[in-house]
Order: sequence, then structure tokens, then C-alpha cells
Amino acid sequence: MMKLADPVYIRTMAQMKEIDRTAIEDYGIDSLWLMENAASAVTELAAEKLKPGAGILIFCGSGNNGGDGVAAARQLMERGFSVKCFLCGRREKMTRDTSANEERLKACGGELLSYDPEDRETAEMILSCDCIIDALFGVGLKRPLEGVYADLAERIGNSRALVIACDLPSGLNGDTGEVMGTAVRADYTVTFSCLKPGLLGETAQSFAGQIFTADIGVPEKVLKIEDILKKEGAYL
Repeated sequence: MMKLADPVYIRTMAQMKEIDRTAIEDYGIDSLWLMENAASAVTELAAEKLKPGAGILIFCGSGNNGGDGVAAARQLMERGFSVKCFLCGRREKMTRDTSANEERLKACGGELLSYDPEDRETAEMILSCDCIIDALFGVGLKRPLEGVYADLAERIGNSRALVIACDLPSGLNGDTGEVMGTAVRADYTVTFSCLKPGLLGETAQSFAGQIFTADIGVPEKVLKIEDILKKEGAYL
């Protein structure tokens, strides 16, 4: 069962960036450990909602949100689910932690496949699988979804699958709740450490579904530290 944040703090995307930096650089918390915990929260929810052996597709960006998805792919494989994990981005732009999780996935017999929007088999799997996990962008997206990402969001919207978003549905602005062009429509959103203000609006909730705020191991004193909240640039 996922560990829920208690109490729940509401933090902007800029504040979350500073919280993550403080936890890792000032408190020495391993970023890979935080990513593993974030993935575990998503894994626990998927395992709770799905039947054993269910088919899961995970779509990952090259940033750390994608790393959460790659880590979840390994964890779900280890639990006996049928998992296919896709990279929707360029490998050379993958973050260090995302690359590390790709190596961990390979070590347990998995593979981070390159997403091909023209591949008919993948298109059919999107329509027919049991669950899709959105790990494309999370809070890192600052511009509208375009091209292959917008197309993929639409395809996910046409699927019968249960959809789980990592941190934020891709395409949703974490501060305002604005849909930036188009967005993934999720049944559940597992947001990490703190609730984002953009998830509170009526429009956002129709895309985020049921929202869980997961405790991924950032100390409460970091989540509420006044220096972070007052730091220049922490408020948008």
C-alpha cells in the first residue's frame, strides 16, 4: 500500500524544484532512492487496481518523470505483470537517473523500447491493454503538447485502459490547471511529495481523476521550510 503524505502541503512547480534540490544537495538524500519511492507509489496503486498478470503500457519521457516510469516498469515486471515500456524522446537527452533505471530494467530482463507512432502493433496495444501509465512530462512541462506527444495523449484518451499519471497528467499545467493544448486524461494521478495547485481546479480534476499525494521520502522539514517558500523565484 502506498505511503500517503500526511500532512499534505500545496507547492508550486518552482517550489517543488527547490524542495527537490534542497533534499538532494543540502540533505544528501539519494535522488535514485526518491525516484524508486515515487515509482513504488505508482506500482502499488496499479497492483491494487489491476488483476494479476494484467497488460500494462508505460510511456516515458527522457526527464526524471520518465525515470519514475522506467522504475515502475521494473517493479511491475517483478510482480508478474505483462509490461511494455516505451521511451517517447531522445536517448541522448535522458537524465542520469533515468538512464540508471534503464540499466536496472535491462538487468531484470526488461527493455526500454523506442516509441514509434507509425507502428500498428503498438497502436493496437494502446487501444486494448489493461493499463497505461503516463510518465511523459509531469511537472517539467512548460509548453503545449505538440507532435507525437499530442497524438499519443489523444490515443491514450481513446483507449479503454485504466490510466495512471505520474505526478501530473502530461499536458496539464501544475500551477494553473490549464490544459496546454491537449493533455492525458487519467483515471488516477499519483502526485509526489506535495499537492500541486493546478490539481485543485475543476478542469484539472476532470483530467487528473482521483488524486493521491504520495510520501516519497522527502523530510517534512524540507517540505515546509520557510526559506524555500520565501526564496526568490519560488513563487510564480
